[in-house]
Amino acid sequence: MTESDNRRLSESAFVADKAEQTDGYRDRGDIVCAVIPDGVRSIGERAFFGCSGLECVTLPDSVTSIGKGAFMYCSSLKNIRIPDSVTSIGECAFSGCSSLESLAIPDSAAYIGGCVFYGCKSLKNITLPDGLEAVGYCAFNECGCLKHIDIPSGVRFINRCAFRASGLESVTVPDNAAAVHSEAFAECKALKSIIWRGKVYDSIEVFNKAFSESVTDFVADRAGENGGVYRGVSLKRVIIPDGVTSVGKCAFTDCSCLESITVPDSVTSVGDSAFFRCSGLKSITIPDSVVSLGKYAFSECSSLESAALSDSLTSISDFAFANCSSLNIIIIPGSVHSIGKLAFSGCESLKSVTVPESVVSLGEHAFSSSGLESLMVPGSVRSVSEFAFANCSRLKNITISDGAASIGRFAFWDCSGLESVTLPDSVKTIGVYAFSGCPSLESIIFRGKRYTDRAAFNAAVKAAGVSVDEVWN
Repeated sequence: MTESDNRRLSESAFVADKAEQTDGYRDRGDIVCAVIPDGVRSIGERAFFGCSGLECVTLPDSVTSIGKGAFMYCSSLKNIRIPDSVTSIGECAFSGCSSLESLAIPDSAAYIGGCVFYGCKSLKNITLPDGLEAVGYCAFNECGCLKHIDIPSGVRFINRCAFRASGLESVTVPDNAAAVHSEAFAECKALKSIIWRGKVYDSIEVFNKAFSESVTDFVADRAGENGGVYRGVSLKRVIIPDGVTSVGKCAFTDCSCLESITVPDSVTSVGDSAFFRCSGLKSITIPDSVVSLGKYAFSECSSLESAALSDSLTSISDFAFANCSSLNIIIIPGSVHSIGKLAFSGCESLKSVTVPESVVSLGEHAFSSSGLESLMVPGSVRSVSEFAFANCSRLKNITISDGAASIGRFAFWDCSGLESVTLPDSVKTIGVYAFSGCPSLESIIFRGKRYTDRAAFNAAVKAAGVSVDEVWN
């Protein structure tokens, strides 16, 4: 404000000695600067309602309360200092003050009433007191210039439409928050990032509506908790902050809108079903700090196309990527010793995979019903488990390296496109119907000899004492 502005306001100062009265100066368009005399204890309801020319107000330290609608629709009011003596600000007190740019609420105020700053379209800066416990309904509704606000840690309640249609770009909901209304941040189209430390509702529909659909960055600092802390929440992009050491059991189960997740190097374990049925997730990078990947961790993530696994993993748990139908890139690190049952079952888009020499165990159905086209099983795998590659209809060629001792029953059952198989001399056992239901299978190389006749192969297997049952029919 310029010196000439100060002089003009000083010359037009109006001593408002009726400020305590209800409707005391209502609709007085001629008041430019109101000076409330010392000794006045309250500003009455609608005392300055509709005073469209009012630009400044001076409140004495004797004032303890500001009544409902006291300065409502004072469209020229740009700033006002509220003294620390004020403990109560009534509903709609500054609603419609479209020129109000900044304000500090005193530490003595524990509650911001409903619609207090509703429609304060120019409000850019607001300081909330540390002792604040609740933000009333529509308190900052349609404050379009309000891009940032620090919500004190003591706030327990954020009511309906508290920040609706405001200009907020980021917000942190404090951990003390016991209740945040379903529409608290509705229609905040600029809101991109939210840190939610408060209570996650038992009713997930309520939680999903508590912030605008435009939110893309969700900082999940409670990701380490078990029990589905964010289960079913409509999140698009999740950032797990550095310092979180684990992703809890079912932490993000059924987050169908989730498209990306950032996992920091501080995380050492990913719990069972952590990202189960996150059907929108397209890629995941698991840092090398992670040593444990739980069962069903990414199962049924139907849009997941690629996964970069930790070089510290020693096992890929049961069902870890089961039914990830879009998964086409997976690199199994050399640290992995075992691949669990159904780990990659149903991965229809997975055309190739390299099983490293470190792997000694393949679980049942490990790659069943996947899209594998060719396969080399390293000699470190002593046993190819039952149904391990069953129903891989695109699988054409199989080479099992020397060292493998057994092939489980139905191991390659119903691989309708399988054309050739190479078995090493080390194989001692072939389970029943291991190659049953493979109509395209033309030859099996067994102990250095190629067999093209199924009956001859079955007879040779029996003669060698490898199996007593039919394995190719």
